[in-house]
Amino acid sequence: MIFKLWLLLLLLFLSIFGKAQETVKGKTADSLAEAKSSTTNISEVIIQSAPRKMKLNEGNLVLSVAGNKDFKTSTNLLDVLRKTPGVTVDQEDGIFIGGRITPAVFIDGKPVVMSNQELQAYLRSLSPEMVESVEVNTNPSSKYDAEFKGIIDIKLKKNVSLGWKASYNGNIYVNKFNYRENAFNISYHTGRVTYNLQTGYNEGISTYRYHALQRLANTNIMRTQTYQEDAGKVYNFQAGADVKLNDKNRFGINLRGNFRNNDRIRTGSLYTTDKSGAQLVLNTASENPTDYSQDNYGMTADYSFQNKGFKLAFFFSQK
Repeated sequence: MIFKLWLLLLLLFLSIFGKAQETVKGKTADSLAEAKSSTTNISEVIIQSAPRKMKLNEGNLVLSVAGNKDFKTSTNLLDVLRKTPGVTVDQEDGIFIGGRITPAVFIDGKPVVMSNQELQAYLRSLSPEMVESVEVNTNPSSKYDAEFKGIIDIKLKKNVSLGWKASYNGNIYVNKFNYRENAFNISYHTGRVTYNLQTGYNEGISTYRYHALQRLANTNIMRTQTYQEDAGKVYNFQAGADVKLNDKNRFGINLRGNFRNNDRIRTGSLYTTDKSGAQLVLNTASENPTDYSQDNYGMTADYSFQNKGFKLAFFFSQK
C-alpha cells in the first residue's frame, strides 16, 4: 500500500517537472534582444535653425530686411532705418549714426552722390522687399576715404531670374498733413545685362500752427500766432544698366534726375496789451510767401575687376 502511494507521488512529480521544462523552452524572447524592423531605425538627424535677422560682419551690424517680420509694417526703406539699431532719423528725415554723425550712404558697395532731398526721395522709393540687407559701419577702415566718418551700406536684391520684374509702392498719409507717395520700379535681366528704371512722384500739403500767450516782465500780455502751409511736389527718376563683361569684369552706368517744387506761405502776428487787456500796446503782422523750385541731374559710372581675393574698382560721378 505504501509502495503504491510512493509510486503515485513519483509519477505526479515527473509530470509537473515535464510541464515546467516545456514552459521554459517556450518562453518569449527578450524584447531588448529581439531584432526590430528596419523602419524603426533613425538613419539621419538634421538640425536647422531659423535664419538670423541680425549679425556682425567685422564688427559692423548687418540687418536682413527682405522677409524680416520686424519690418512688415514699414512702407519704405526710410521707415526701416528708423527701426535699425544705431541709426537715428529725425523729424526732417535726416539720417545719423553714432550720435550726430552724418553717414555716407552706399548702394551695393558704391557711394551715393545725392543731395539730402534726392536721397530721401530715393529711400522712399525702395520697399523693404527690394532690399536684401543694411550694414551699419560706425568706424570705417582704411580702405575707405578718410572723409567717411560712418557708412550705411544698402544691399539691393538682385534680379537673378531672366526677363521682366516690376513693382509699385504707394502710400497715403492723413494726419497733421496730407501726403501721397508713389514709386514704380522695373528691371529687365538678360543674363549678362540688367536694365533698371525707378520713378517716383510725391505730393502733399503740410501745415504748422503755433499759438502762445506770454506775460512779460513789464506786466504786458503778448499773444503770438503763426501759421505755415507748405505745398510740395517731388518728381524723380533713375535709369541705368549693369553689364557683366565676364566673370572678372563688370561695368555699370546710371542716370538720375530729381525735380522739386515748393509753394510755402507763412503768416505771423504779435498782439500786445497792458495787463488788463484793455489797452493796445503793439500789433504787428507779417506774411512771407515762398515759391521754390530745384532741378538736379546726375550721372554715375563704375568699373570693377575681381580675381579671387583681389578687387579693383573705379567710380565716377557727375552732378
